[in-house]
Amino acid sequence: MLRLRQARVTSLAKWEDAKKRDGDELLERLHRDPNDRDAILRAIQFSLAYQDEPLFDNVVEALAGERTGDAAIQASSATRMAISPLAQRRSGVSCRADGPG
Repeated sequence: MLRLRQARVTSLAKWEDAKKRDGDELLERLHRDPNDRDAILRAIQFSLAYQDEPLFDNVVEALAGERTGDAAIQASSATRMAISPLAQRRSGVSCRADGPG
């Protein structure tokens, strides 16, 4: 039997508070050590979860771009780029099933 879970719903204020708290902690961690691989991966995940284009564009893209030999960082970064409408517009690439966007 298939069991469905109810989606979690939170207020916008709580969501924004969580995003600010988590983002501030992450940026502090990256500020202390910009070479912290785990923090870079978390920043990519954070930008995906919160759909935070500025964080990705201003922080993650620069840090991840320097790590061309790290497959996990490059794959995570590529995923972020693939699902980002803004990144697709910049690059002229579309991942839509119905063709170029």
